[in-house]
Amino acid sequence: MVSRSTGAAAADAPFLARLSAGARPVVSGFPSTTATASTSLGTGVPAGAHGIVGYCFTPLGGEPRVRYLYTEPGATTAVRAAWTALLLDLANIVGGFLLAASLLVRSPRIGGNLARADGVIAPFGWIVGIVALVAGGYYLIVHAISGPHVFHFEIVGIGVGLALLWDRITGRPPVHHPAGRTPGLGRTTTATVTGTGLLLAVFGIIAIVVGLQGLVTPN
Repeated sequence: MVSRSTGAAAADAPFLARLSAGARPVVSGFPSTTATASTSLGTGVPAGAHGIVGYCFTPLGGEPRVRYLYTEPGATTAVRAAWTALLLDLANIVGGFLLAASLLVRSPRIGGNLARADGVIAPFGWIVGIVALVAGGYYLIVHAISGPHVFHFEIVGIGVGLALLWDRITGRPPVHHPAGRTPGLGRTTTATVTGTGLLLAVFGIIAIVVGLQGLVTPN
C-alpha cells in the first residue's frame, strides 16, 4: 500500500503527496494480497473483521480447487490429485493388459512378445491390483461425496483391482494366470479362451482403453 510520497514520487503524484502530508505510513494487512488489501481499503477494517483472507480458482473441468496463497489444500493438492489420477490410469492399462493377455497373445506376429511381457509383469500383478483398488476407491469416495459425479475411470480401476487380487481377497484360486500357461503346470497351452477367461479378457481390453483415455483427459 502507499505510505507517504516524498522527493521524486511527490512530483509524480502531487495530489497523493498533499494527502499524505503529515500522515503516518500505512501498513499492509495480512495476508498481504490484493483481495484482502483492496477489501481493507474499501471497508477500513482488517481482514479479521471483513473476512476476505484470500482467493481461489476452480480450473476448467471442476475440482480440485486451487488456492494460490497456500500449499494446502491448493497447488499441492492439485499435484497430488494429478499423480493419483496418473497411477489409476497406468494401473488400468497394465492391469487390463494382464487380464486380456490370454486373448492378446493370440495376436499374429506380436503374440509371442506379448506373452513374454505378460510373464514378466504377472508376478507383480498383485501390486498393480492394489494400486488400482486404492486409486479407484479414492476417486469413488471423492466423487460420490463432493461430485460432480462418479466416473467410469474409478469403476474400471476397482474392477481391475478386484480381479487381480481375487485370490488374496477370497482365498480362492486366482482368476488371472500368466498368458499361455496352464496353472500349476507351467507349460504352454493353446486352449481357446472361453467362459470367465473370455469375459476377463474383454474387460481387460476395456480397461486398457479407459486407461489410455484417462491419460489424455484433464483431471
